[in-house]
Amino acid sequence: MNGINPIYLAIRPYFERLYLEFESIGLLSFYLWGSAVREDYIPQESDIDVIAILDSDFPQSKCVNLRYRSVYKKSQIPLLKIRTIYLYELERGTIRSELSRLINPKLLVLDFPSWKHLVAKKFHEVQFFGNRCTLEEAVKLRLESVYRRITQLKLKNKFDLFNYLVKEVFQLCHLLHKVEHGIHSFSYKTLLEYSTPCTEEILKRLIKIRENGYQINSFANSIRLIERFSNRLQRKLMETSLGETPTVLQCFQPTQGSLLLG
Repeated sequence: MNGINPIYLAIRPYFERLYLEFESIGLLSFYLWGSAVREDYIPQESDIDVIAILDSDFPQSKCVNLRYRSVYKKSQIPLLKIRTIYLYELERGTIRSELSRLINPKLLVLDFPSWKHLVAKKFHEVQFFGNRCTLEEAVKLRLESVYRRITQLKLKNKFDLFNYLVKEVFQLCHLLHKVEHGIHSFSYKTLLEYSTPCTEEILKRLIKIRENGYQINSFANSIRLIERFSNRLQRKLMETSLGETPTVLQCFQPTQGSLLLG
């Protein structure tokens, strides 16, 4: 995204006011993250995700109030979502907030360089080095998240959680590509550009599902597709020590026919 992010300009005044309201009880900073800071952001379709970083003294009961402000503001800023996380979760990996229960703090730290500072205190990546994981560790953590999403969908049978599962798989494939090709930014375009024999087929199918708006008629088949992909990766990770192989992807190359039929 070239130049000054127009989303940043549109929402910053609101978050400056919101910061002043919650500063005294431990609100430290706001950051813009996710699709809103990527080149594939689609106005009126993509979410506008904001992370509130909190001091340890910030009352947990007030987190709901802070998140509710995104609902209140949707009439003026459609698709706005505010997530909260405590600073020490990013520094030490402790899990307390709503966001860290959804995404492991180690994965958030790995993604931190792509966040865009919005309001108040600015943090630096070096502050979170103690909680930084390797790409190989991140693959395992993201795979755990995929399985957790699958379980939630099966237990709750809630179609509105489907897109979150698909996004987890996109992030998992992105990590696999980073292990193979080196560090590069996430976007749906680069997902396909860096795809490999082990990720190409599932990415093509899931990106098409995303482009079609995550329709319910693709729900059941997609769950089975993702399960087969995840189970194969899980088996390979269990069979082969990551430290003894050139890359995660090389231990995950399909041997016969389609990966998704394995």
